[in-house]
This record gives sequence, C-alpha cells and structure tokens, in this order.
Amino acid sequence: MSAPPYAAIAVYHFGEDTPKLLSVKNRVVIFDTAEIARNWIPKLGKGRPTHWLDADVVWWHIEPGEEINRAFICTDYDVYNVPPNHPVPSETRQMDWKHHIIWNEAFTLENT
Repeated sequence: MSAPPYAAIAVYHFGEDTPKLLSVKNRVVIFDTAEIARNWIPKLGKGRPTHWLDADVVWWHIEPGEEINRAFICTDYDVYNVPPNHPVPSETRQMDWKHHIIWNEAFTLENT
C-alpha cells in the first residue's frame, strides 16, 4: 500500500542557508497535493509579490520584520517513510499523526 502523494513546503529564513520544513506547533505541515501547496504558498509572502522561479520554487523581496524570503515545494513527501537522519520521524500507519499535520487543520490550530 503506497502513501498518498503528499507535499510539504520548505522555507528559508532570511540569513540562513538551510531550509526548514514549514511547521505549526512543532508539527510539519503536509498538503494533500503539490497543487494545493502551490495555491497556498503565496500566503507565506504576507502580501509581498510572489516571484516563481519554476513550478515549485518561490521568493519574495525582504522587508523589515519579514523572516521568510524563499520557499520550495517538496513533492511526493511520504509521512510514513521519511529519509534516515530526517529531523522529523516517520508516522506509524493506522495511528494519529504525531509529527505531521494536514494543512487545513494546521492553520486552524495555529490560531487557537
């Protein structure tokens, strides 16, 4: 049984060279599909114009107080089989997710 083709978003914070997976309350945000992630990613720009380098990579001009200046979509993200040495462990099948959260729940949770 293969996992659905989830997607995640990795973000670069201003002044950092290493991306971090977008997280809410220490849980990686997962999108149902890469297309949903593409439609959602401009929100990270907080109103700044979004510049697409290709279908999965975006950047924004840095403005005072804004931390994120680049992001990319990680396609085919498998919550049940993350790579070794990944900062977030894999989930157990048929159990509630402990380390990941689906996007529409994540941003409801973020505001509670």
